[in-house]
Amino acid sequence: MVTAKDGQLYRLNAATGEIARVTESGLRPLTDDLAKLRVGDYYEMSDVTSGEKYLKYLGNGQFEKSLYAIRDDGK
Repeated sequence: MVTAKDGQLYRLNAATGEIARVTESGLRPLTDDLAKLRVGDYYEMSDVTSGEKYLKYLGNGQFEKSLYAIRDDGK
């Protein structure tokens, strides 16, 4: 479970990488393609105060901090 800056609560399924918003009526899956974490992809943290600004998703809810991100340009 993660709370966003706007107060919204989100649940990460560590096994699948799927993210759902927690509401009063239950879980609402996010259907946007960006909402599913992919192993090996880098994600930028918006509230970082240290030099490590990016997280690499390792799978199973595990992340690795990084000073920089490696972009996949599809080539």
